[in-house]
Amino acid sequence: MAVLVLFGFVVVGIVEMRLWPKRPLKKVLVYWIFLAAAALLSALMVVNIDLPVPSPLDFLNRLAKEIWQGWLVD
Repeated sequence: MAVLVLFGFVVVGIVEMRLWPKRPLKKVLVYWIFLAAAALLSALMVVNIDLPVPSPLDFLNRLAKEIWQGWLVD
């Protein structure tokens, strides 16, 4: 199934490259990097269903609590 997901991303990338009237190298490289990242994350989600959902707010909450407690102790 992951191979099918990756194949789908490759097909979409090829079709979109053919539809671009102008293809500057910088934009193409950025596009392929983002497309590869999206394909990798999609394949990981297919392969491992138990991946934890990233929560940046939890990190910020812990950081704020540590800073706040450190400020109160000092």
